[in-house]
Amino acid sequence: MALPPSSRIGAYEILGLLGEGGMGQVYRATDTNLKRQVALKVLPDSVAGDAERLARFQREAEVLAALNHPHIAAIYGLERSGSTTALVMELVEGEDLSERIARGAIALDDALPLARQIAEALEAAHGQGIIHRDLKPANIKVRTDGTVKVLDFGLAKAMDPPGSSTANAMNSPTLSIHATQAGMILGTAAYMSPEQARGAIVDKRADIWAFGVVLYEMLTGQRLFDGETVSDTLASVLKTDVDWSRLPNETPASVRRLLRHCLARDRKQRLQDIGDARLELSEGGAHDVVALSPSAPVRTPWLRLVATFVAGAAVTFAGGAAWMTSSAPTAAQDSDRAYTFLITPADGVALEDPPNFAVSPNGRSILLRGFDQGIAYWYVKDLATGTLRRLSSTQGATGWAAWSPDSDWIVFARQSTLHKLAIDDTRLEAMSNRGAAFGGVSWSPSGELLRVTDGRLIAIRAPGAPAHTVIEASETLRLLQWPWALPDGKQLLIGEASDPTGDIFIAKLDGSEPPRALEKGSQPAFAAPNWLLAVRGQQLLAWQFDPVGAVVEGPPKVISSGIRTRGGLGGRLFSASQTGVLAVRNDAASEVTQLTWFDRRGTEGAQLKLTRHCRNPELSRDYRRVAMECYEGATRDIWLYDLARDAVSRFTTDPADDSDPVWSPDGRTLVFSSNRKGAADVFRKSLGGATSEELMMETPGSTPVMAWSPDGKSIVVLEGGTQDLIGYEAGASLTPTPIVADAFTSLELQFSPDGRFISYSSDESGRAEIYVQPWPQTGEKWQVSTDGATDGRWRADGRELFFLSPTRELMAVSIDAAKGFRAGTPIRLFQTAVAGPLGSGHRFPYAVSADGQRFLIYVNDRNAPPPSISVIVNWPALLKK
Repeated sequence: MALPPSSRIGAYEILGLLGEGGMGQVYRATDTNLKRQVALKVLPDSVAGDAERLARFQREAEVLAALNHPHIAAIYGLERSGSTTALVMELVEGEDLSERIARGAIALDDALPLARQIAEALEAAHGQGIIHRDLKPANIKVRTDGTVKVLDFGLAKAMDPPGSSTANAMNSPTLSIHATQAGMILGTAAYMSPEQARGAIVDKRADIWAFGVVLYEMLTGQRLFDGETVSDTLASVLKTDVDWSRLPNETPASVRRLLRHCLARDRKQRLQDIGDARLELSEGGAHDVVALSPSAPVRTPWLRLVATFVAGAAVTFAGGAAWMTSSAPTAAQDSDRAYTFLITPADGVALEDPPNFAVSPNGRSILLRGFDQGIAYWYVKDLATGTLRRLSSTQGATGWAAWSPDSDWIVFARQSTLHKLAIDDTRLEAMSNRGAAFGGVSWSPSGELLRVTDGRLIAIRAPGAPAHTVIEASETLRLLQWPWALPDGKQLLIGEASDPTGDIFIAKLDGSEPPRALEKGSQPAFAAPNWLLAVRGQQLLAWQFDPVGAVVEGPPKVISSGIRTRGGLGGRLFSASQTGVLAVRNDAASEVTQLTWFDRRGTEGAQLKLTRHCRNPELSRDYRRVAMECYEGATRDIWLYDLARDAVSRFTTDPADDSDPVWSPDGRTLVFSSNRKGAADVFRKSLGGATSEELMMETPGSTPVMAWSPDGKSIVVLEGGTQDLIGYEAGASLTPTPIVADAFTSLELQFSPDGRFISYSSDESGRAEIYVQPWPQTGEKWQVSTDGATDGRWRADGRELFFLSPTRELMAVSIDAAKGFRAGTPIRLFQTAVAGPLGSGHRFPYAVSADGQRFLIYVNDRNAPPPSISVIVNWPALLKK
């Protein structure tokens, strides 16, 4: 009997029945603790009522819960309530593959990417010694974005009675329960391997057989093995020859060969490793797509194609400036096919979210910023071999990185210093202080580094050499971003982001002519031989472009229509080589933030009920409301969350970007940054029913609001160019007063609750640490943290200061300010999973309750796919379609 809606199993409230089968009933339910929906698989009495069998199931489920893969539905745990036991699983929306196949054959270009994802899931599980044993279309979900999730991994074994080895086909949970449900029985029997049908011992090759059956049915839309009864179906599995003529005529020979190897009845002659199927599929389609983790073993034969392609395309690239106008055919020009593969997280290396990356000009490598034990590094992935190498000299890297034109060096930022590093990680040179934390950096063919600072685009010729200004901010070009040096060494592209669309400008490197607007767009880049690439809205566009005359020729062509900023988080959305290799950021499908309460031990509590992407939580002075910046598309507004009523409301409505909310001392007003006048000026709005926002102070450049002093007299902003902290006297003169202005990066200023001190992070010691100074300033200063820290927050009584370590641990240090100032020894509270980069200047990933016992933390959406990057080899072929 089905459980009624609103009934509960532990912390889970039943919403409705999703399905019923041999492994039990499956319900949609709400996790009342974490405020998320899950799937509950209620175990049948034959398992739940047998103590020994249940204990075995518990052990198997623990093993399965260790599986962590983007194409495997996650197991969250077991829940017991009275005599009922349920397996708590990830709820995967979308139709299952059996529903899709029922509508007919799946087109080859759609089927092969699905099959590759299934193979990846099996490969990951087999690598952990886990066999599915019941792979079939009904156990494979396809989400609306095309992502595959394989369900019920290993549960067939977990369901077996104690002592069973799954040697008997009748031990299949689907066969042994509800034996009159013919459709369900045939559905499982039809995917059993011959050894399963004979009652022999099962190993991973049974999954390979089932994979072959599923792939065959995807391509044909027809059942491979069928029969009126279970016996007839099993007999068909054992005896019936495969009708290869049913396969579509366009099925590549490699796919036909793969199917024959998967469906060999003698398992000694069958494909021995599902990884080989994944590799074979990568060569079989017109648009090859394969998910490849950064540390994937080098076994992919088709990667030789990448190496050959890049080498051919690089022939003219290696010849210097001549490649700009050369009409000689290259590998890129000769090919009419584009090949795509995915780069996804690997064990031990967590890609930054959103990903931060750069393709080398020669197209042979890609830089990836990732985290090892919470520490940021740049990694180099060889696109021809799949190998991943950490650049140890980049430990603690911040911001973005860029390649030298010859692909032999990179430049990267670490706090306030730009570094030049040989790609073999042997030679490191400091180029300049004032690192490129905002706006990107480019390396010109003449060896100059281009970056934005103090509202200017400057060029640095050599380590220690003085910089010279290339472009000054102006009325038409106020916010400079993403410089890109053209290959003639005389011109550059640069983006201007004074509104949500922005313009692309062309400028002379010697400053001899004023910048000239080319097109609407952002993040401009040049790709040989004659392409201007940029983002406009959610499209990645390519214009034919004369890089010498700086003329755009004709309308743009669409490379991709799925570009998303995922809540406005920064970073490059794409990166292009000069040899036809393009990398594009794949943002998570979910646009909903998980702002969750945690106690001092790291135990999760309630989660804010949000339906959009929100970040930078700021608790009101009475701790009853949260101000946040939330996104609709790429536009930010300020929203308020009422903690007592669990209700969210919009606070600002202007179509420009509103961000960085800060509460006034009396809690009746919010100040925030907005670019509605072209720069990040400071606006304010009352909570008392005012319908419009008032310009409070007009500031130069990008100056997000940091803090408002408790006495109401001073507002502090972060000067985006210099990364100095500047104070303005609220409501009076706008004469700026430097608070922390030196050669170092100073970020995240906060006033102590009594207004006697300010805290901030600075990298003056070589890494970011938390410092405290008296307010008003006396020249005294105390370092509070000891092993690196960012994002300092005060407790309401000022007796404790919290911060995040470089490994994202939440730390606490006691403060005694009764007589002077004294900080205790920092203690670790718990390991967080805060999302986004640390020390970003003004976007705190957490807030603190008044008593310091709870923390509202911005964490990644657990239901969103992991960050990934699509690498497209020979991307111009996409424009021919």
